[in-house]
Amino acid sequence: MKKHIDFWIIVGLYLLTVPTNVMCLGAFTEQWLEEFSISRQALTSIYGIVTLLVFISLNVFRWRCGICASLRWLSATCFVWVLGARVGIFQGWLCIVFFIFQYVGQGLMVAACRTWVLKISDGTVYGKRVGILEALGTMMVFIYPFFELEWLHYFCWDSLFLWLGFIYGFVAIFVKRYDHWQGTENTVKFRDLYDIRFIFSNMVIYSPVVLTSGLFFHLEFFCYRWGIDLAQLGRCAFTQVLGIILFQWIFGFCWKNKKWIAELYIVLLIISQVTFILSLVYFSRLGSGMYVLSGAVGWGLFGVLVNVIWKVLYGKHKEKVYHHLKASVNVGFLANAVGPALFYVLLISLK
Repeated sequence: MKKHIDFWIIVGLYLLTVPTNVMCLGAFTEQWLEEFSISRQALTSIYGIVTLLVFISLNVFRWRCGICASLRWLSATCFVWVLGARVGIFQGWLCIVFFIFQYVGQGLMVAACRTWVLKISDGTVYGKRVGILEALGTMMVFIYPFFELEWLHYFCWDSLFLWLGFIYGFVAIFVKRYDHWQGTENTVKFRDLYDIRFIFSNMVIYSPVVLTSGLFFHLEFFCYRWGIDLAQLGRCAFTQVLGIILFQWIFGFCWKNKKWIAELYIVLLIISQVTFILSLVYFSRLGSGMYVLSGAVGWGLFGVLVNVIWKVLYGKHKEKVYHHLKASVNVGFLANAVGPALFYVLLISLK
């Protein structure tokens, strides 16, 4: 019973990281660009470079961070952002500090939550719990940004961050008894990164994360540039998350540890992402159906492949399977950083 309650506490804490996910931060991009008088290129570059540097720091110095400490980082993230903006700190430095705090707080919180789901679960229970955790997380990061955009119609962006700062701080006070929930050391065995199979697999598998995080980071501008109704895209998000859960179940049910199935899934994932880009660029002609379907298929395949493909590639070496799975999860944090930069390049090239 206690483990069951602990799991739902983990789910609640995991969902608290949603507002600081890059896909959700994108709801504020246009206001920040205007208020801080900073260019889109500069903001995108700062986010990408800072995330890369913090990622390297976390893995070189082997940071460990419990739930309580992560919440404090997130609370500090919100207050630093708001107070810094009001005091008038140099915009570039303010962005750098904000993104450092955001990455450390959110990244280590996610790592701690995922680690403790594994520690309190076993057998088929673990698979079901991971499915619930990731399904709810995916649902929230797709839908929440559109609620934020509605909020911004009536309130200032800093009011939401002030509320979040108080919420994170308040929750941190009441989860001290869970502070032994340490996240795993965020270490990547860098020799794994030289494996061409590992590199190629991650490049393909994380393509839905890269493209979608990039789209959401520049969401309002992209919709304006291509004449897409933002409200319509928001309605698509509700349908898309249901499709993602459905396709994750279908692809997971059909999965076998066979090389040809892995290759088929990889091909389907590549096709889905090409279709996803085309559905956005030609949204007015093709309608929302292709956008919803390609996104749902892509994220469905991502959710399956990121967890199971390593058994196909390194199945004869259980230790390698474990290390590459762990390395892939760590590298996955970089996908959100790469997304805004690559999508910005796409915006420029399609002018």
